[in-house]
Amino acid sequence: MKKFLPLLLLASCAGASTEANFPDQPQVWGSLRGMMHQGITDAGTSISAAMTGKHMWGVGAVKDLDGEITIMNSSINLAQPVPNSEDAIYQNIAQSDSGVALLVLAEVEHWTSIPIDVDLDSQKALEAFIAKSSQAAGWDQDQILPFRVLGKTSHLQLHVIDGKRLEGAGNSHEEHIATAIKNVWKGTEVEMFGFRSLHHKAIFTHHDTTIHIHGVTADQSSGHVDEVAIKAGECVLLMPK
Repeated sequence: MKKFLPLLLLASCAGASTEANFPDQPQVWGSLRGMMHQGITDAGTSISAAMTGKHMWGVGAVKDLDGEITIMNSSINLAQPVPNSEDAIYQNIAQSDSGVALLVLAEVEHWTSIPIDVDLDSQKALEAFIAKSSQAAGWDQDQILPFRVLGKTSHLQLHVIDGKRLEGAGNSHEEHIATAIKNVWKGTEVEMFGFRSLHHKAIFTHHDTTIHIHGVTADQSSGHVDEVAIKAGECVLLMPK
């Protein structure tokens, strides 16, 4: 089993991303604390500059909080707000020079699949299922865990952050969500990707959770997962081999 040691690379260390090969452990540029409490919305690298591996997976936010970043097997999904509207522009591209406010990246080529055989009625329930499944699989709970969820969700809410809407407002997690563009799907196919960590609160997980998860729906919308519900047998959890 490939191990992932916690490693934080802040903006001052962003130059490390120019290595020819991606490190074995996940890498982090920026932090939630910096974004929300210190006004640091430029982590000093671009999406493509950070993606030095062949099978890249990641989540993050665009520089100046101008949207969401979801990377799946080196395919970049950008969700960016349309000014003065409730809409977002969704792109699926191979390369992007867009800067990042936050980016968490891992290289994973091979995955193992675990059926989700119970009803999960909330993101907290999914979080608990991931914790239990990773422990049963022998994953070191002190390691960062990249994970995927594939299948049909009964309920899904994604948001796209809009930094311009935050001007004059606060910078708490609740205010970020309140000012974001939000969409809800019922009974949609989705691929979700995220990271679980017990040791990265205020870095890439919020204080009340151990996961940071994004999704890409069947209609190619993407964004940060706020809410999710899954019926037994409709989805699978994947973890690195």
